[in-house]
Amino acid sequence: MSQTLVVSFDKISNPMIDLPSVAVLKLYDRRFIQNPRQDYGDGTPYNYEKEQAFQHFIMEGRKPLRPYVDTVSGKLDAGSLEAFCSELCRTAYNAEKRAYELLQNLQGHHIPKFYGSSSLSYHSTAFPGSIMSEVPGLLLEFIDGCSPPTCVQP
Repeated sequence: MSQTLVVSFDKISNPMIDLPSVAVLKLYDRRFIQNPRQDYGDGTPYNYEKEQAFQHFIMEGRKPLRPYVDTVSGKLDAGSLEAFCSELCRTAYNAEKRAYELLQNLQGHHIPKFYGSSSLSYHSTAFPGSIMSEVPGLLLEFIDGCSPPTCVQP
């Protein structure tokens, strides 16, 4: 559901900001999720046509289906699917952010530390007058070790 990046920071001169030099940034970007595209769409990855359909969907003022609330049956048109993927990402982001807030006393011991949230805003340059899209993110403690595929023993 989310894409993870290891990020590094230059020295910050503000002593009020206490961040490590390396952290993990989890981004919840609809453009990179696949399962809903396979389940409710044509199964192909995000592309120009899907972005165009999403832009039209939003500009028309249509309301997206809500994950875990509305029933999705059959295939969705491209605009509805992109809007659904956007809502799915937002729901997952909100749930994980809330979990870190509730489990604050476990951070740094049993789960990674939660440093804060982020938002990446962008316009689609391919569509003049396009709506501003936002990608929410979580900044978390980087824990050095092996990644799940390489940790599994045969």
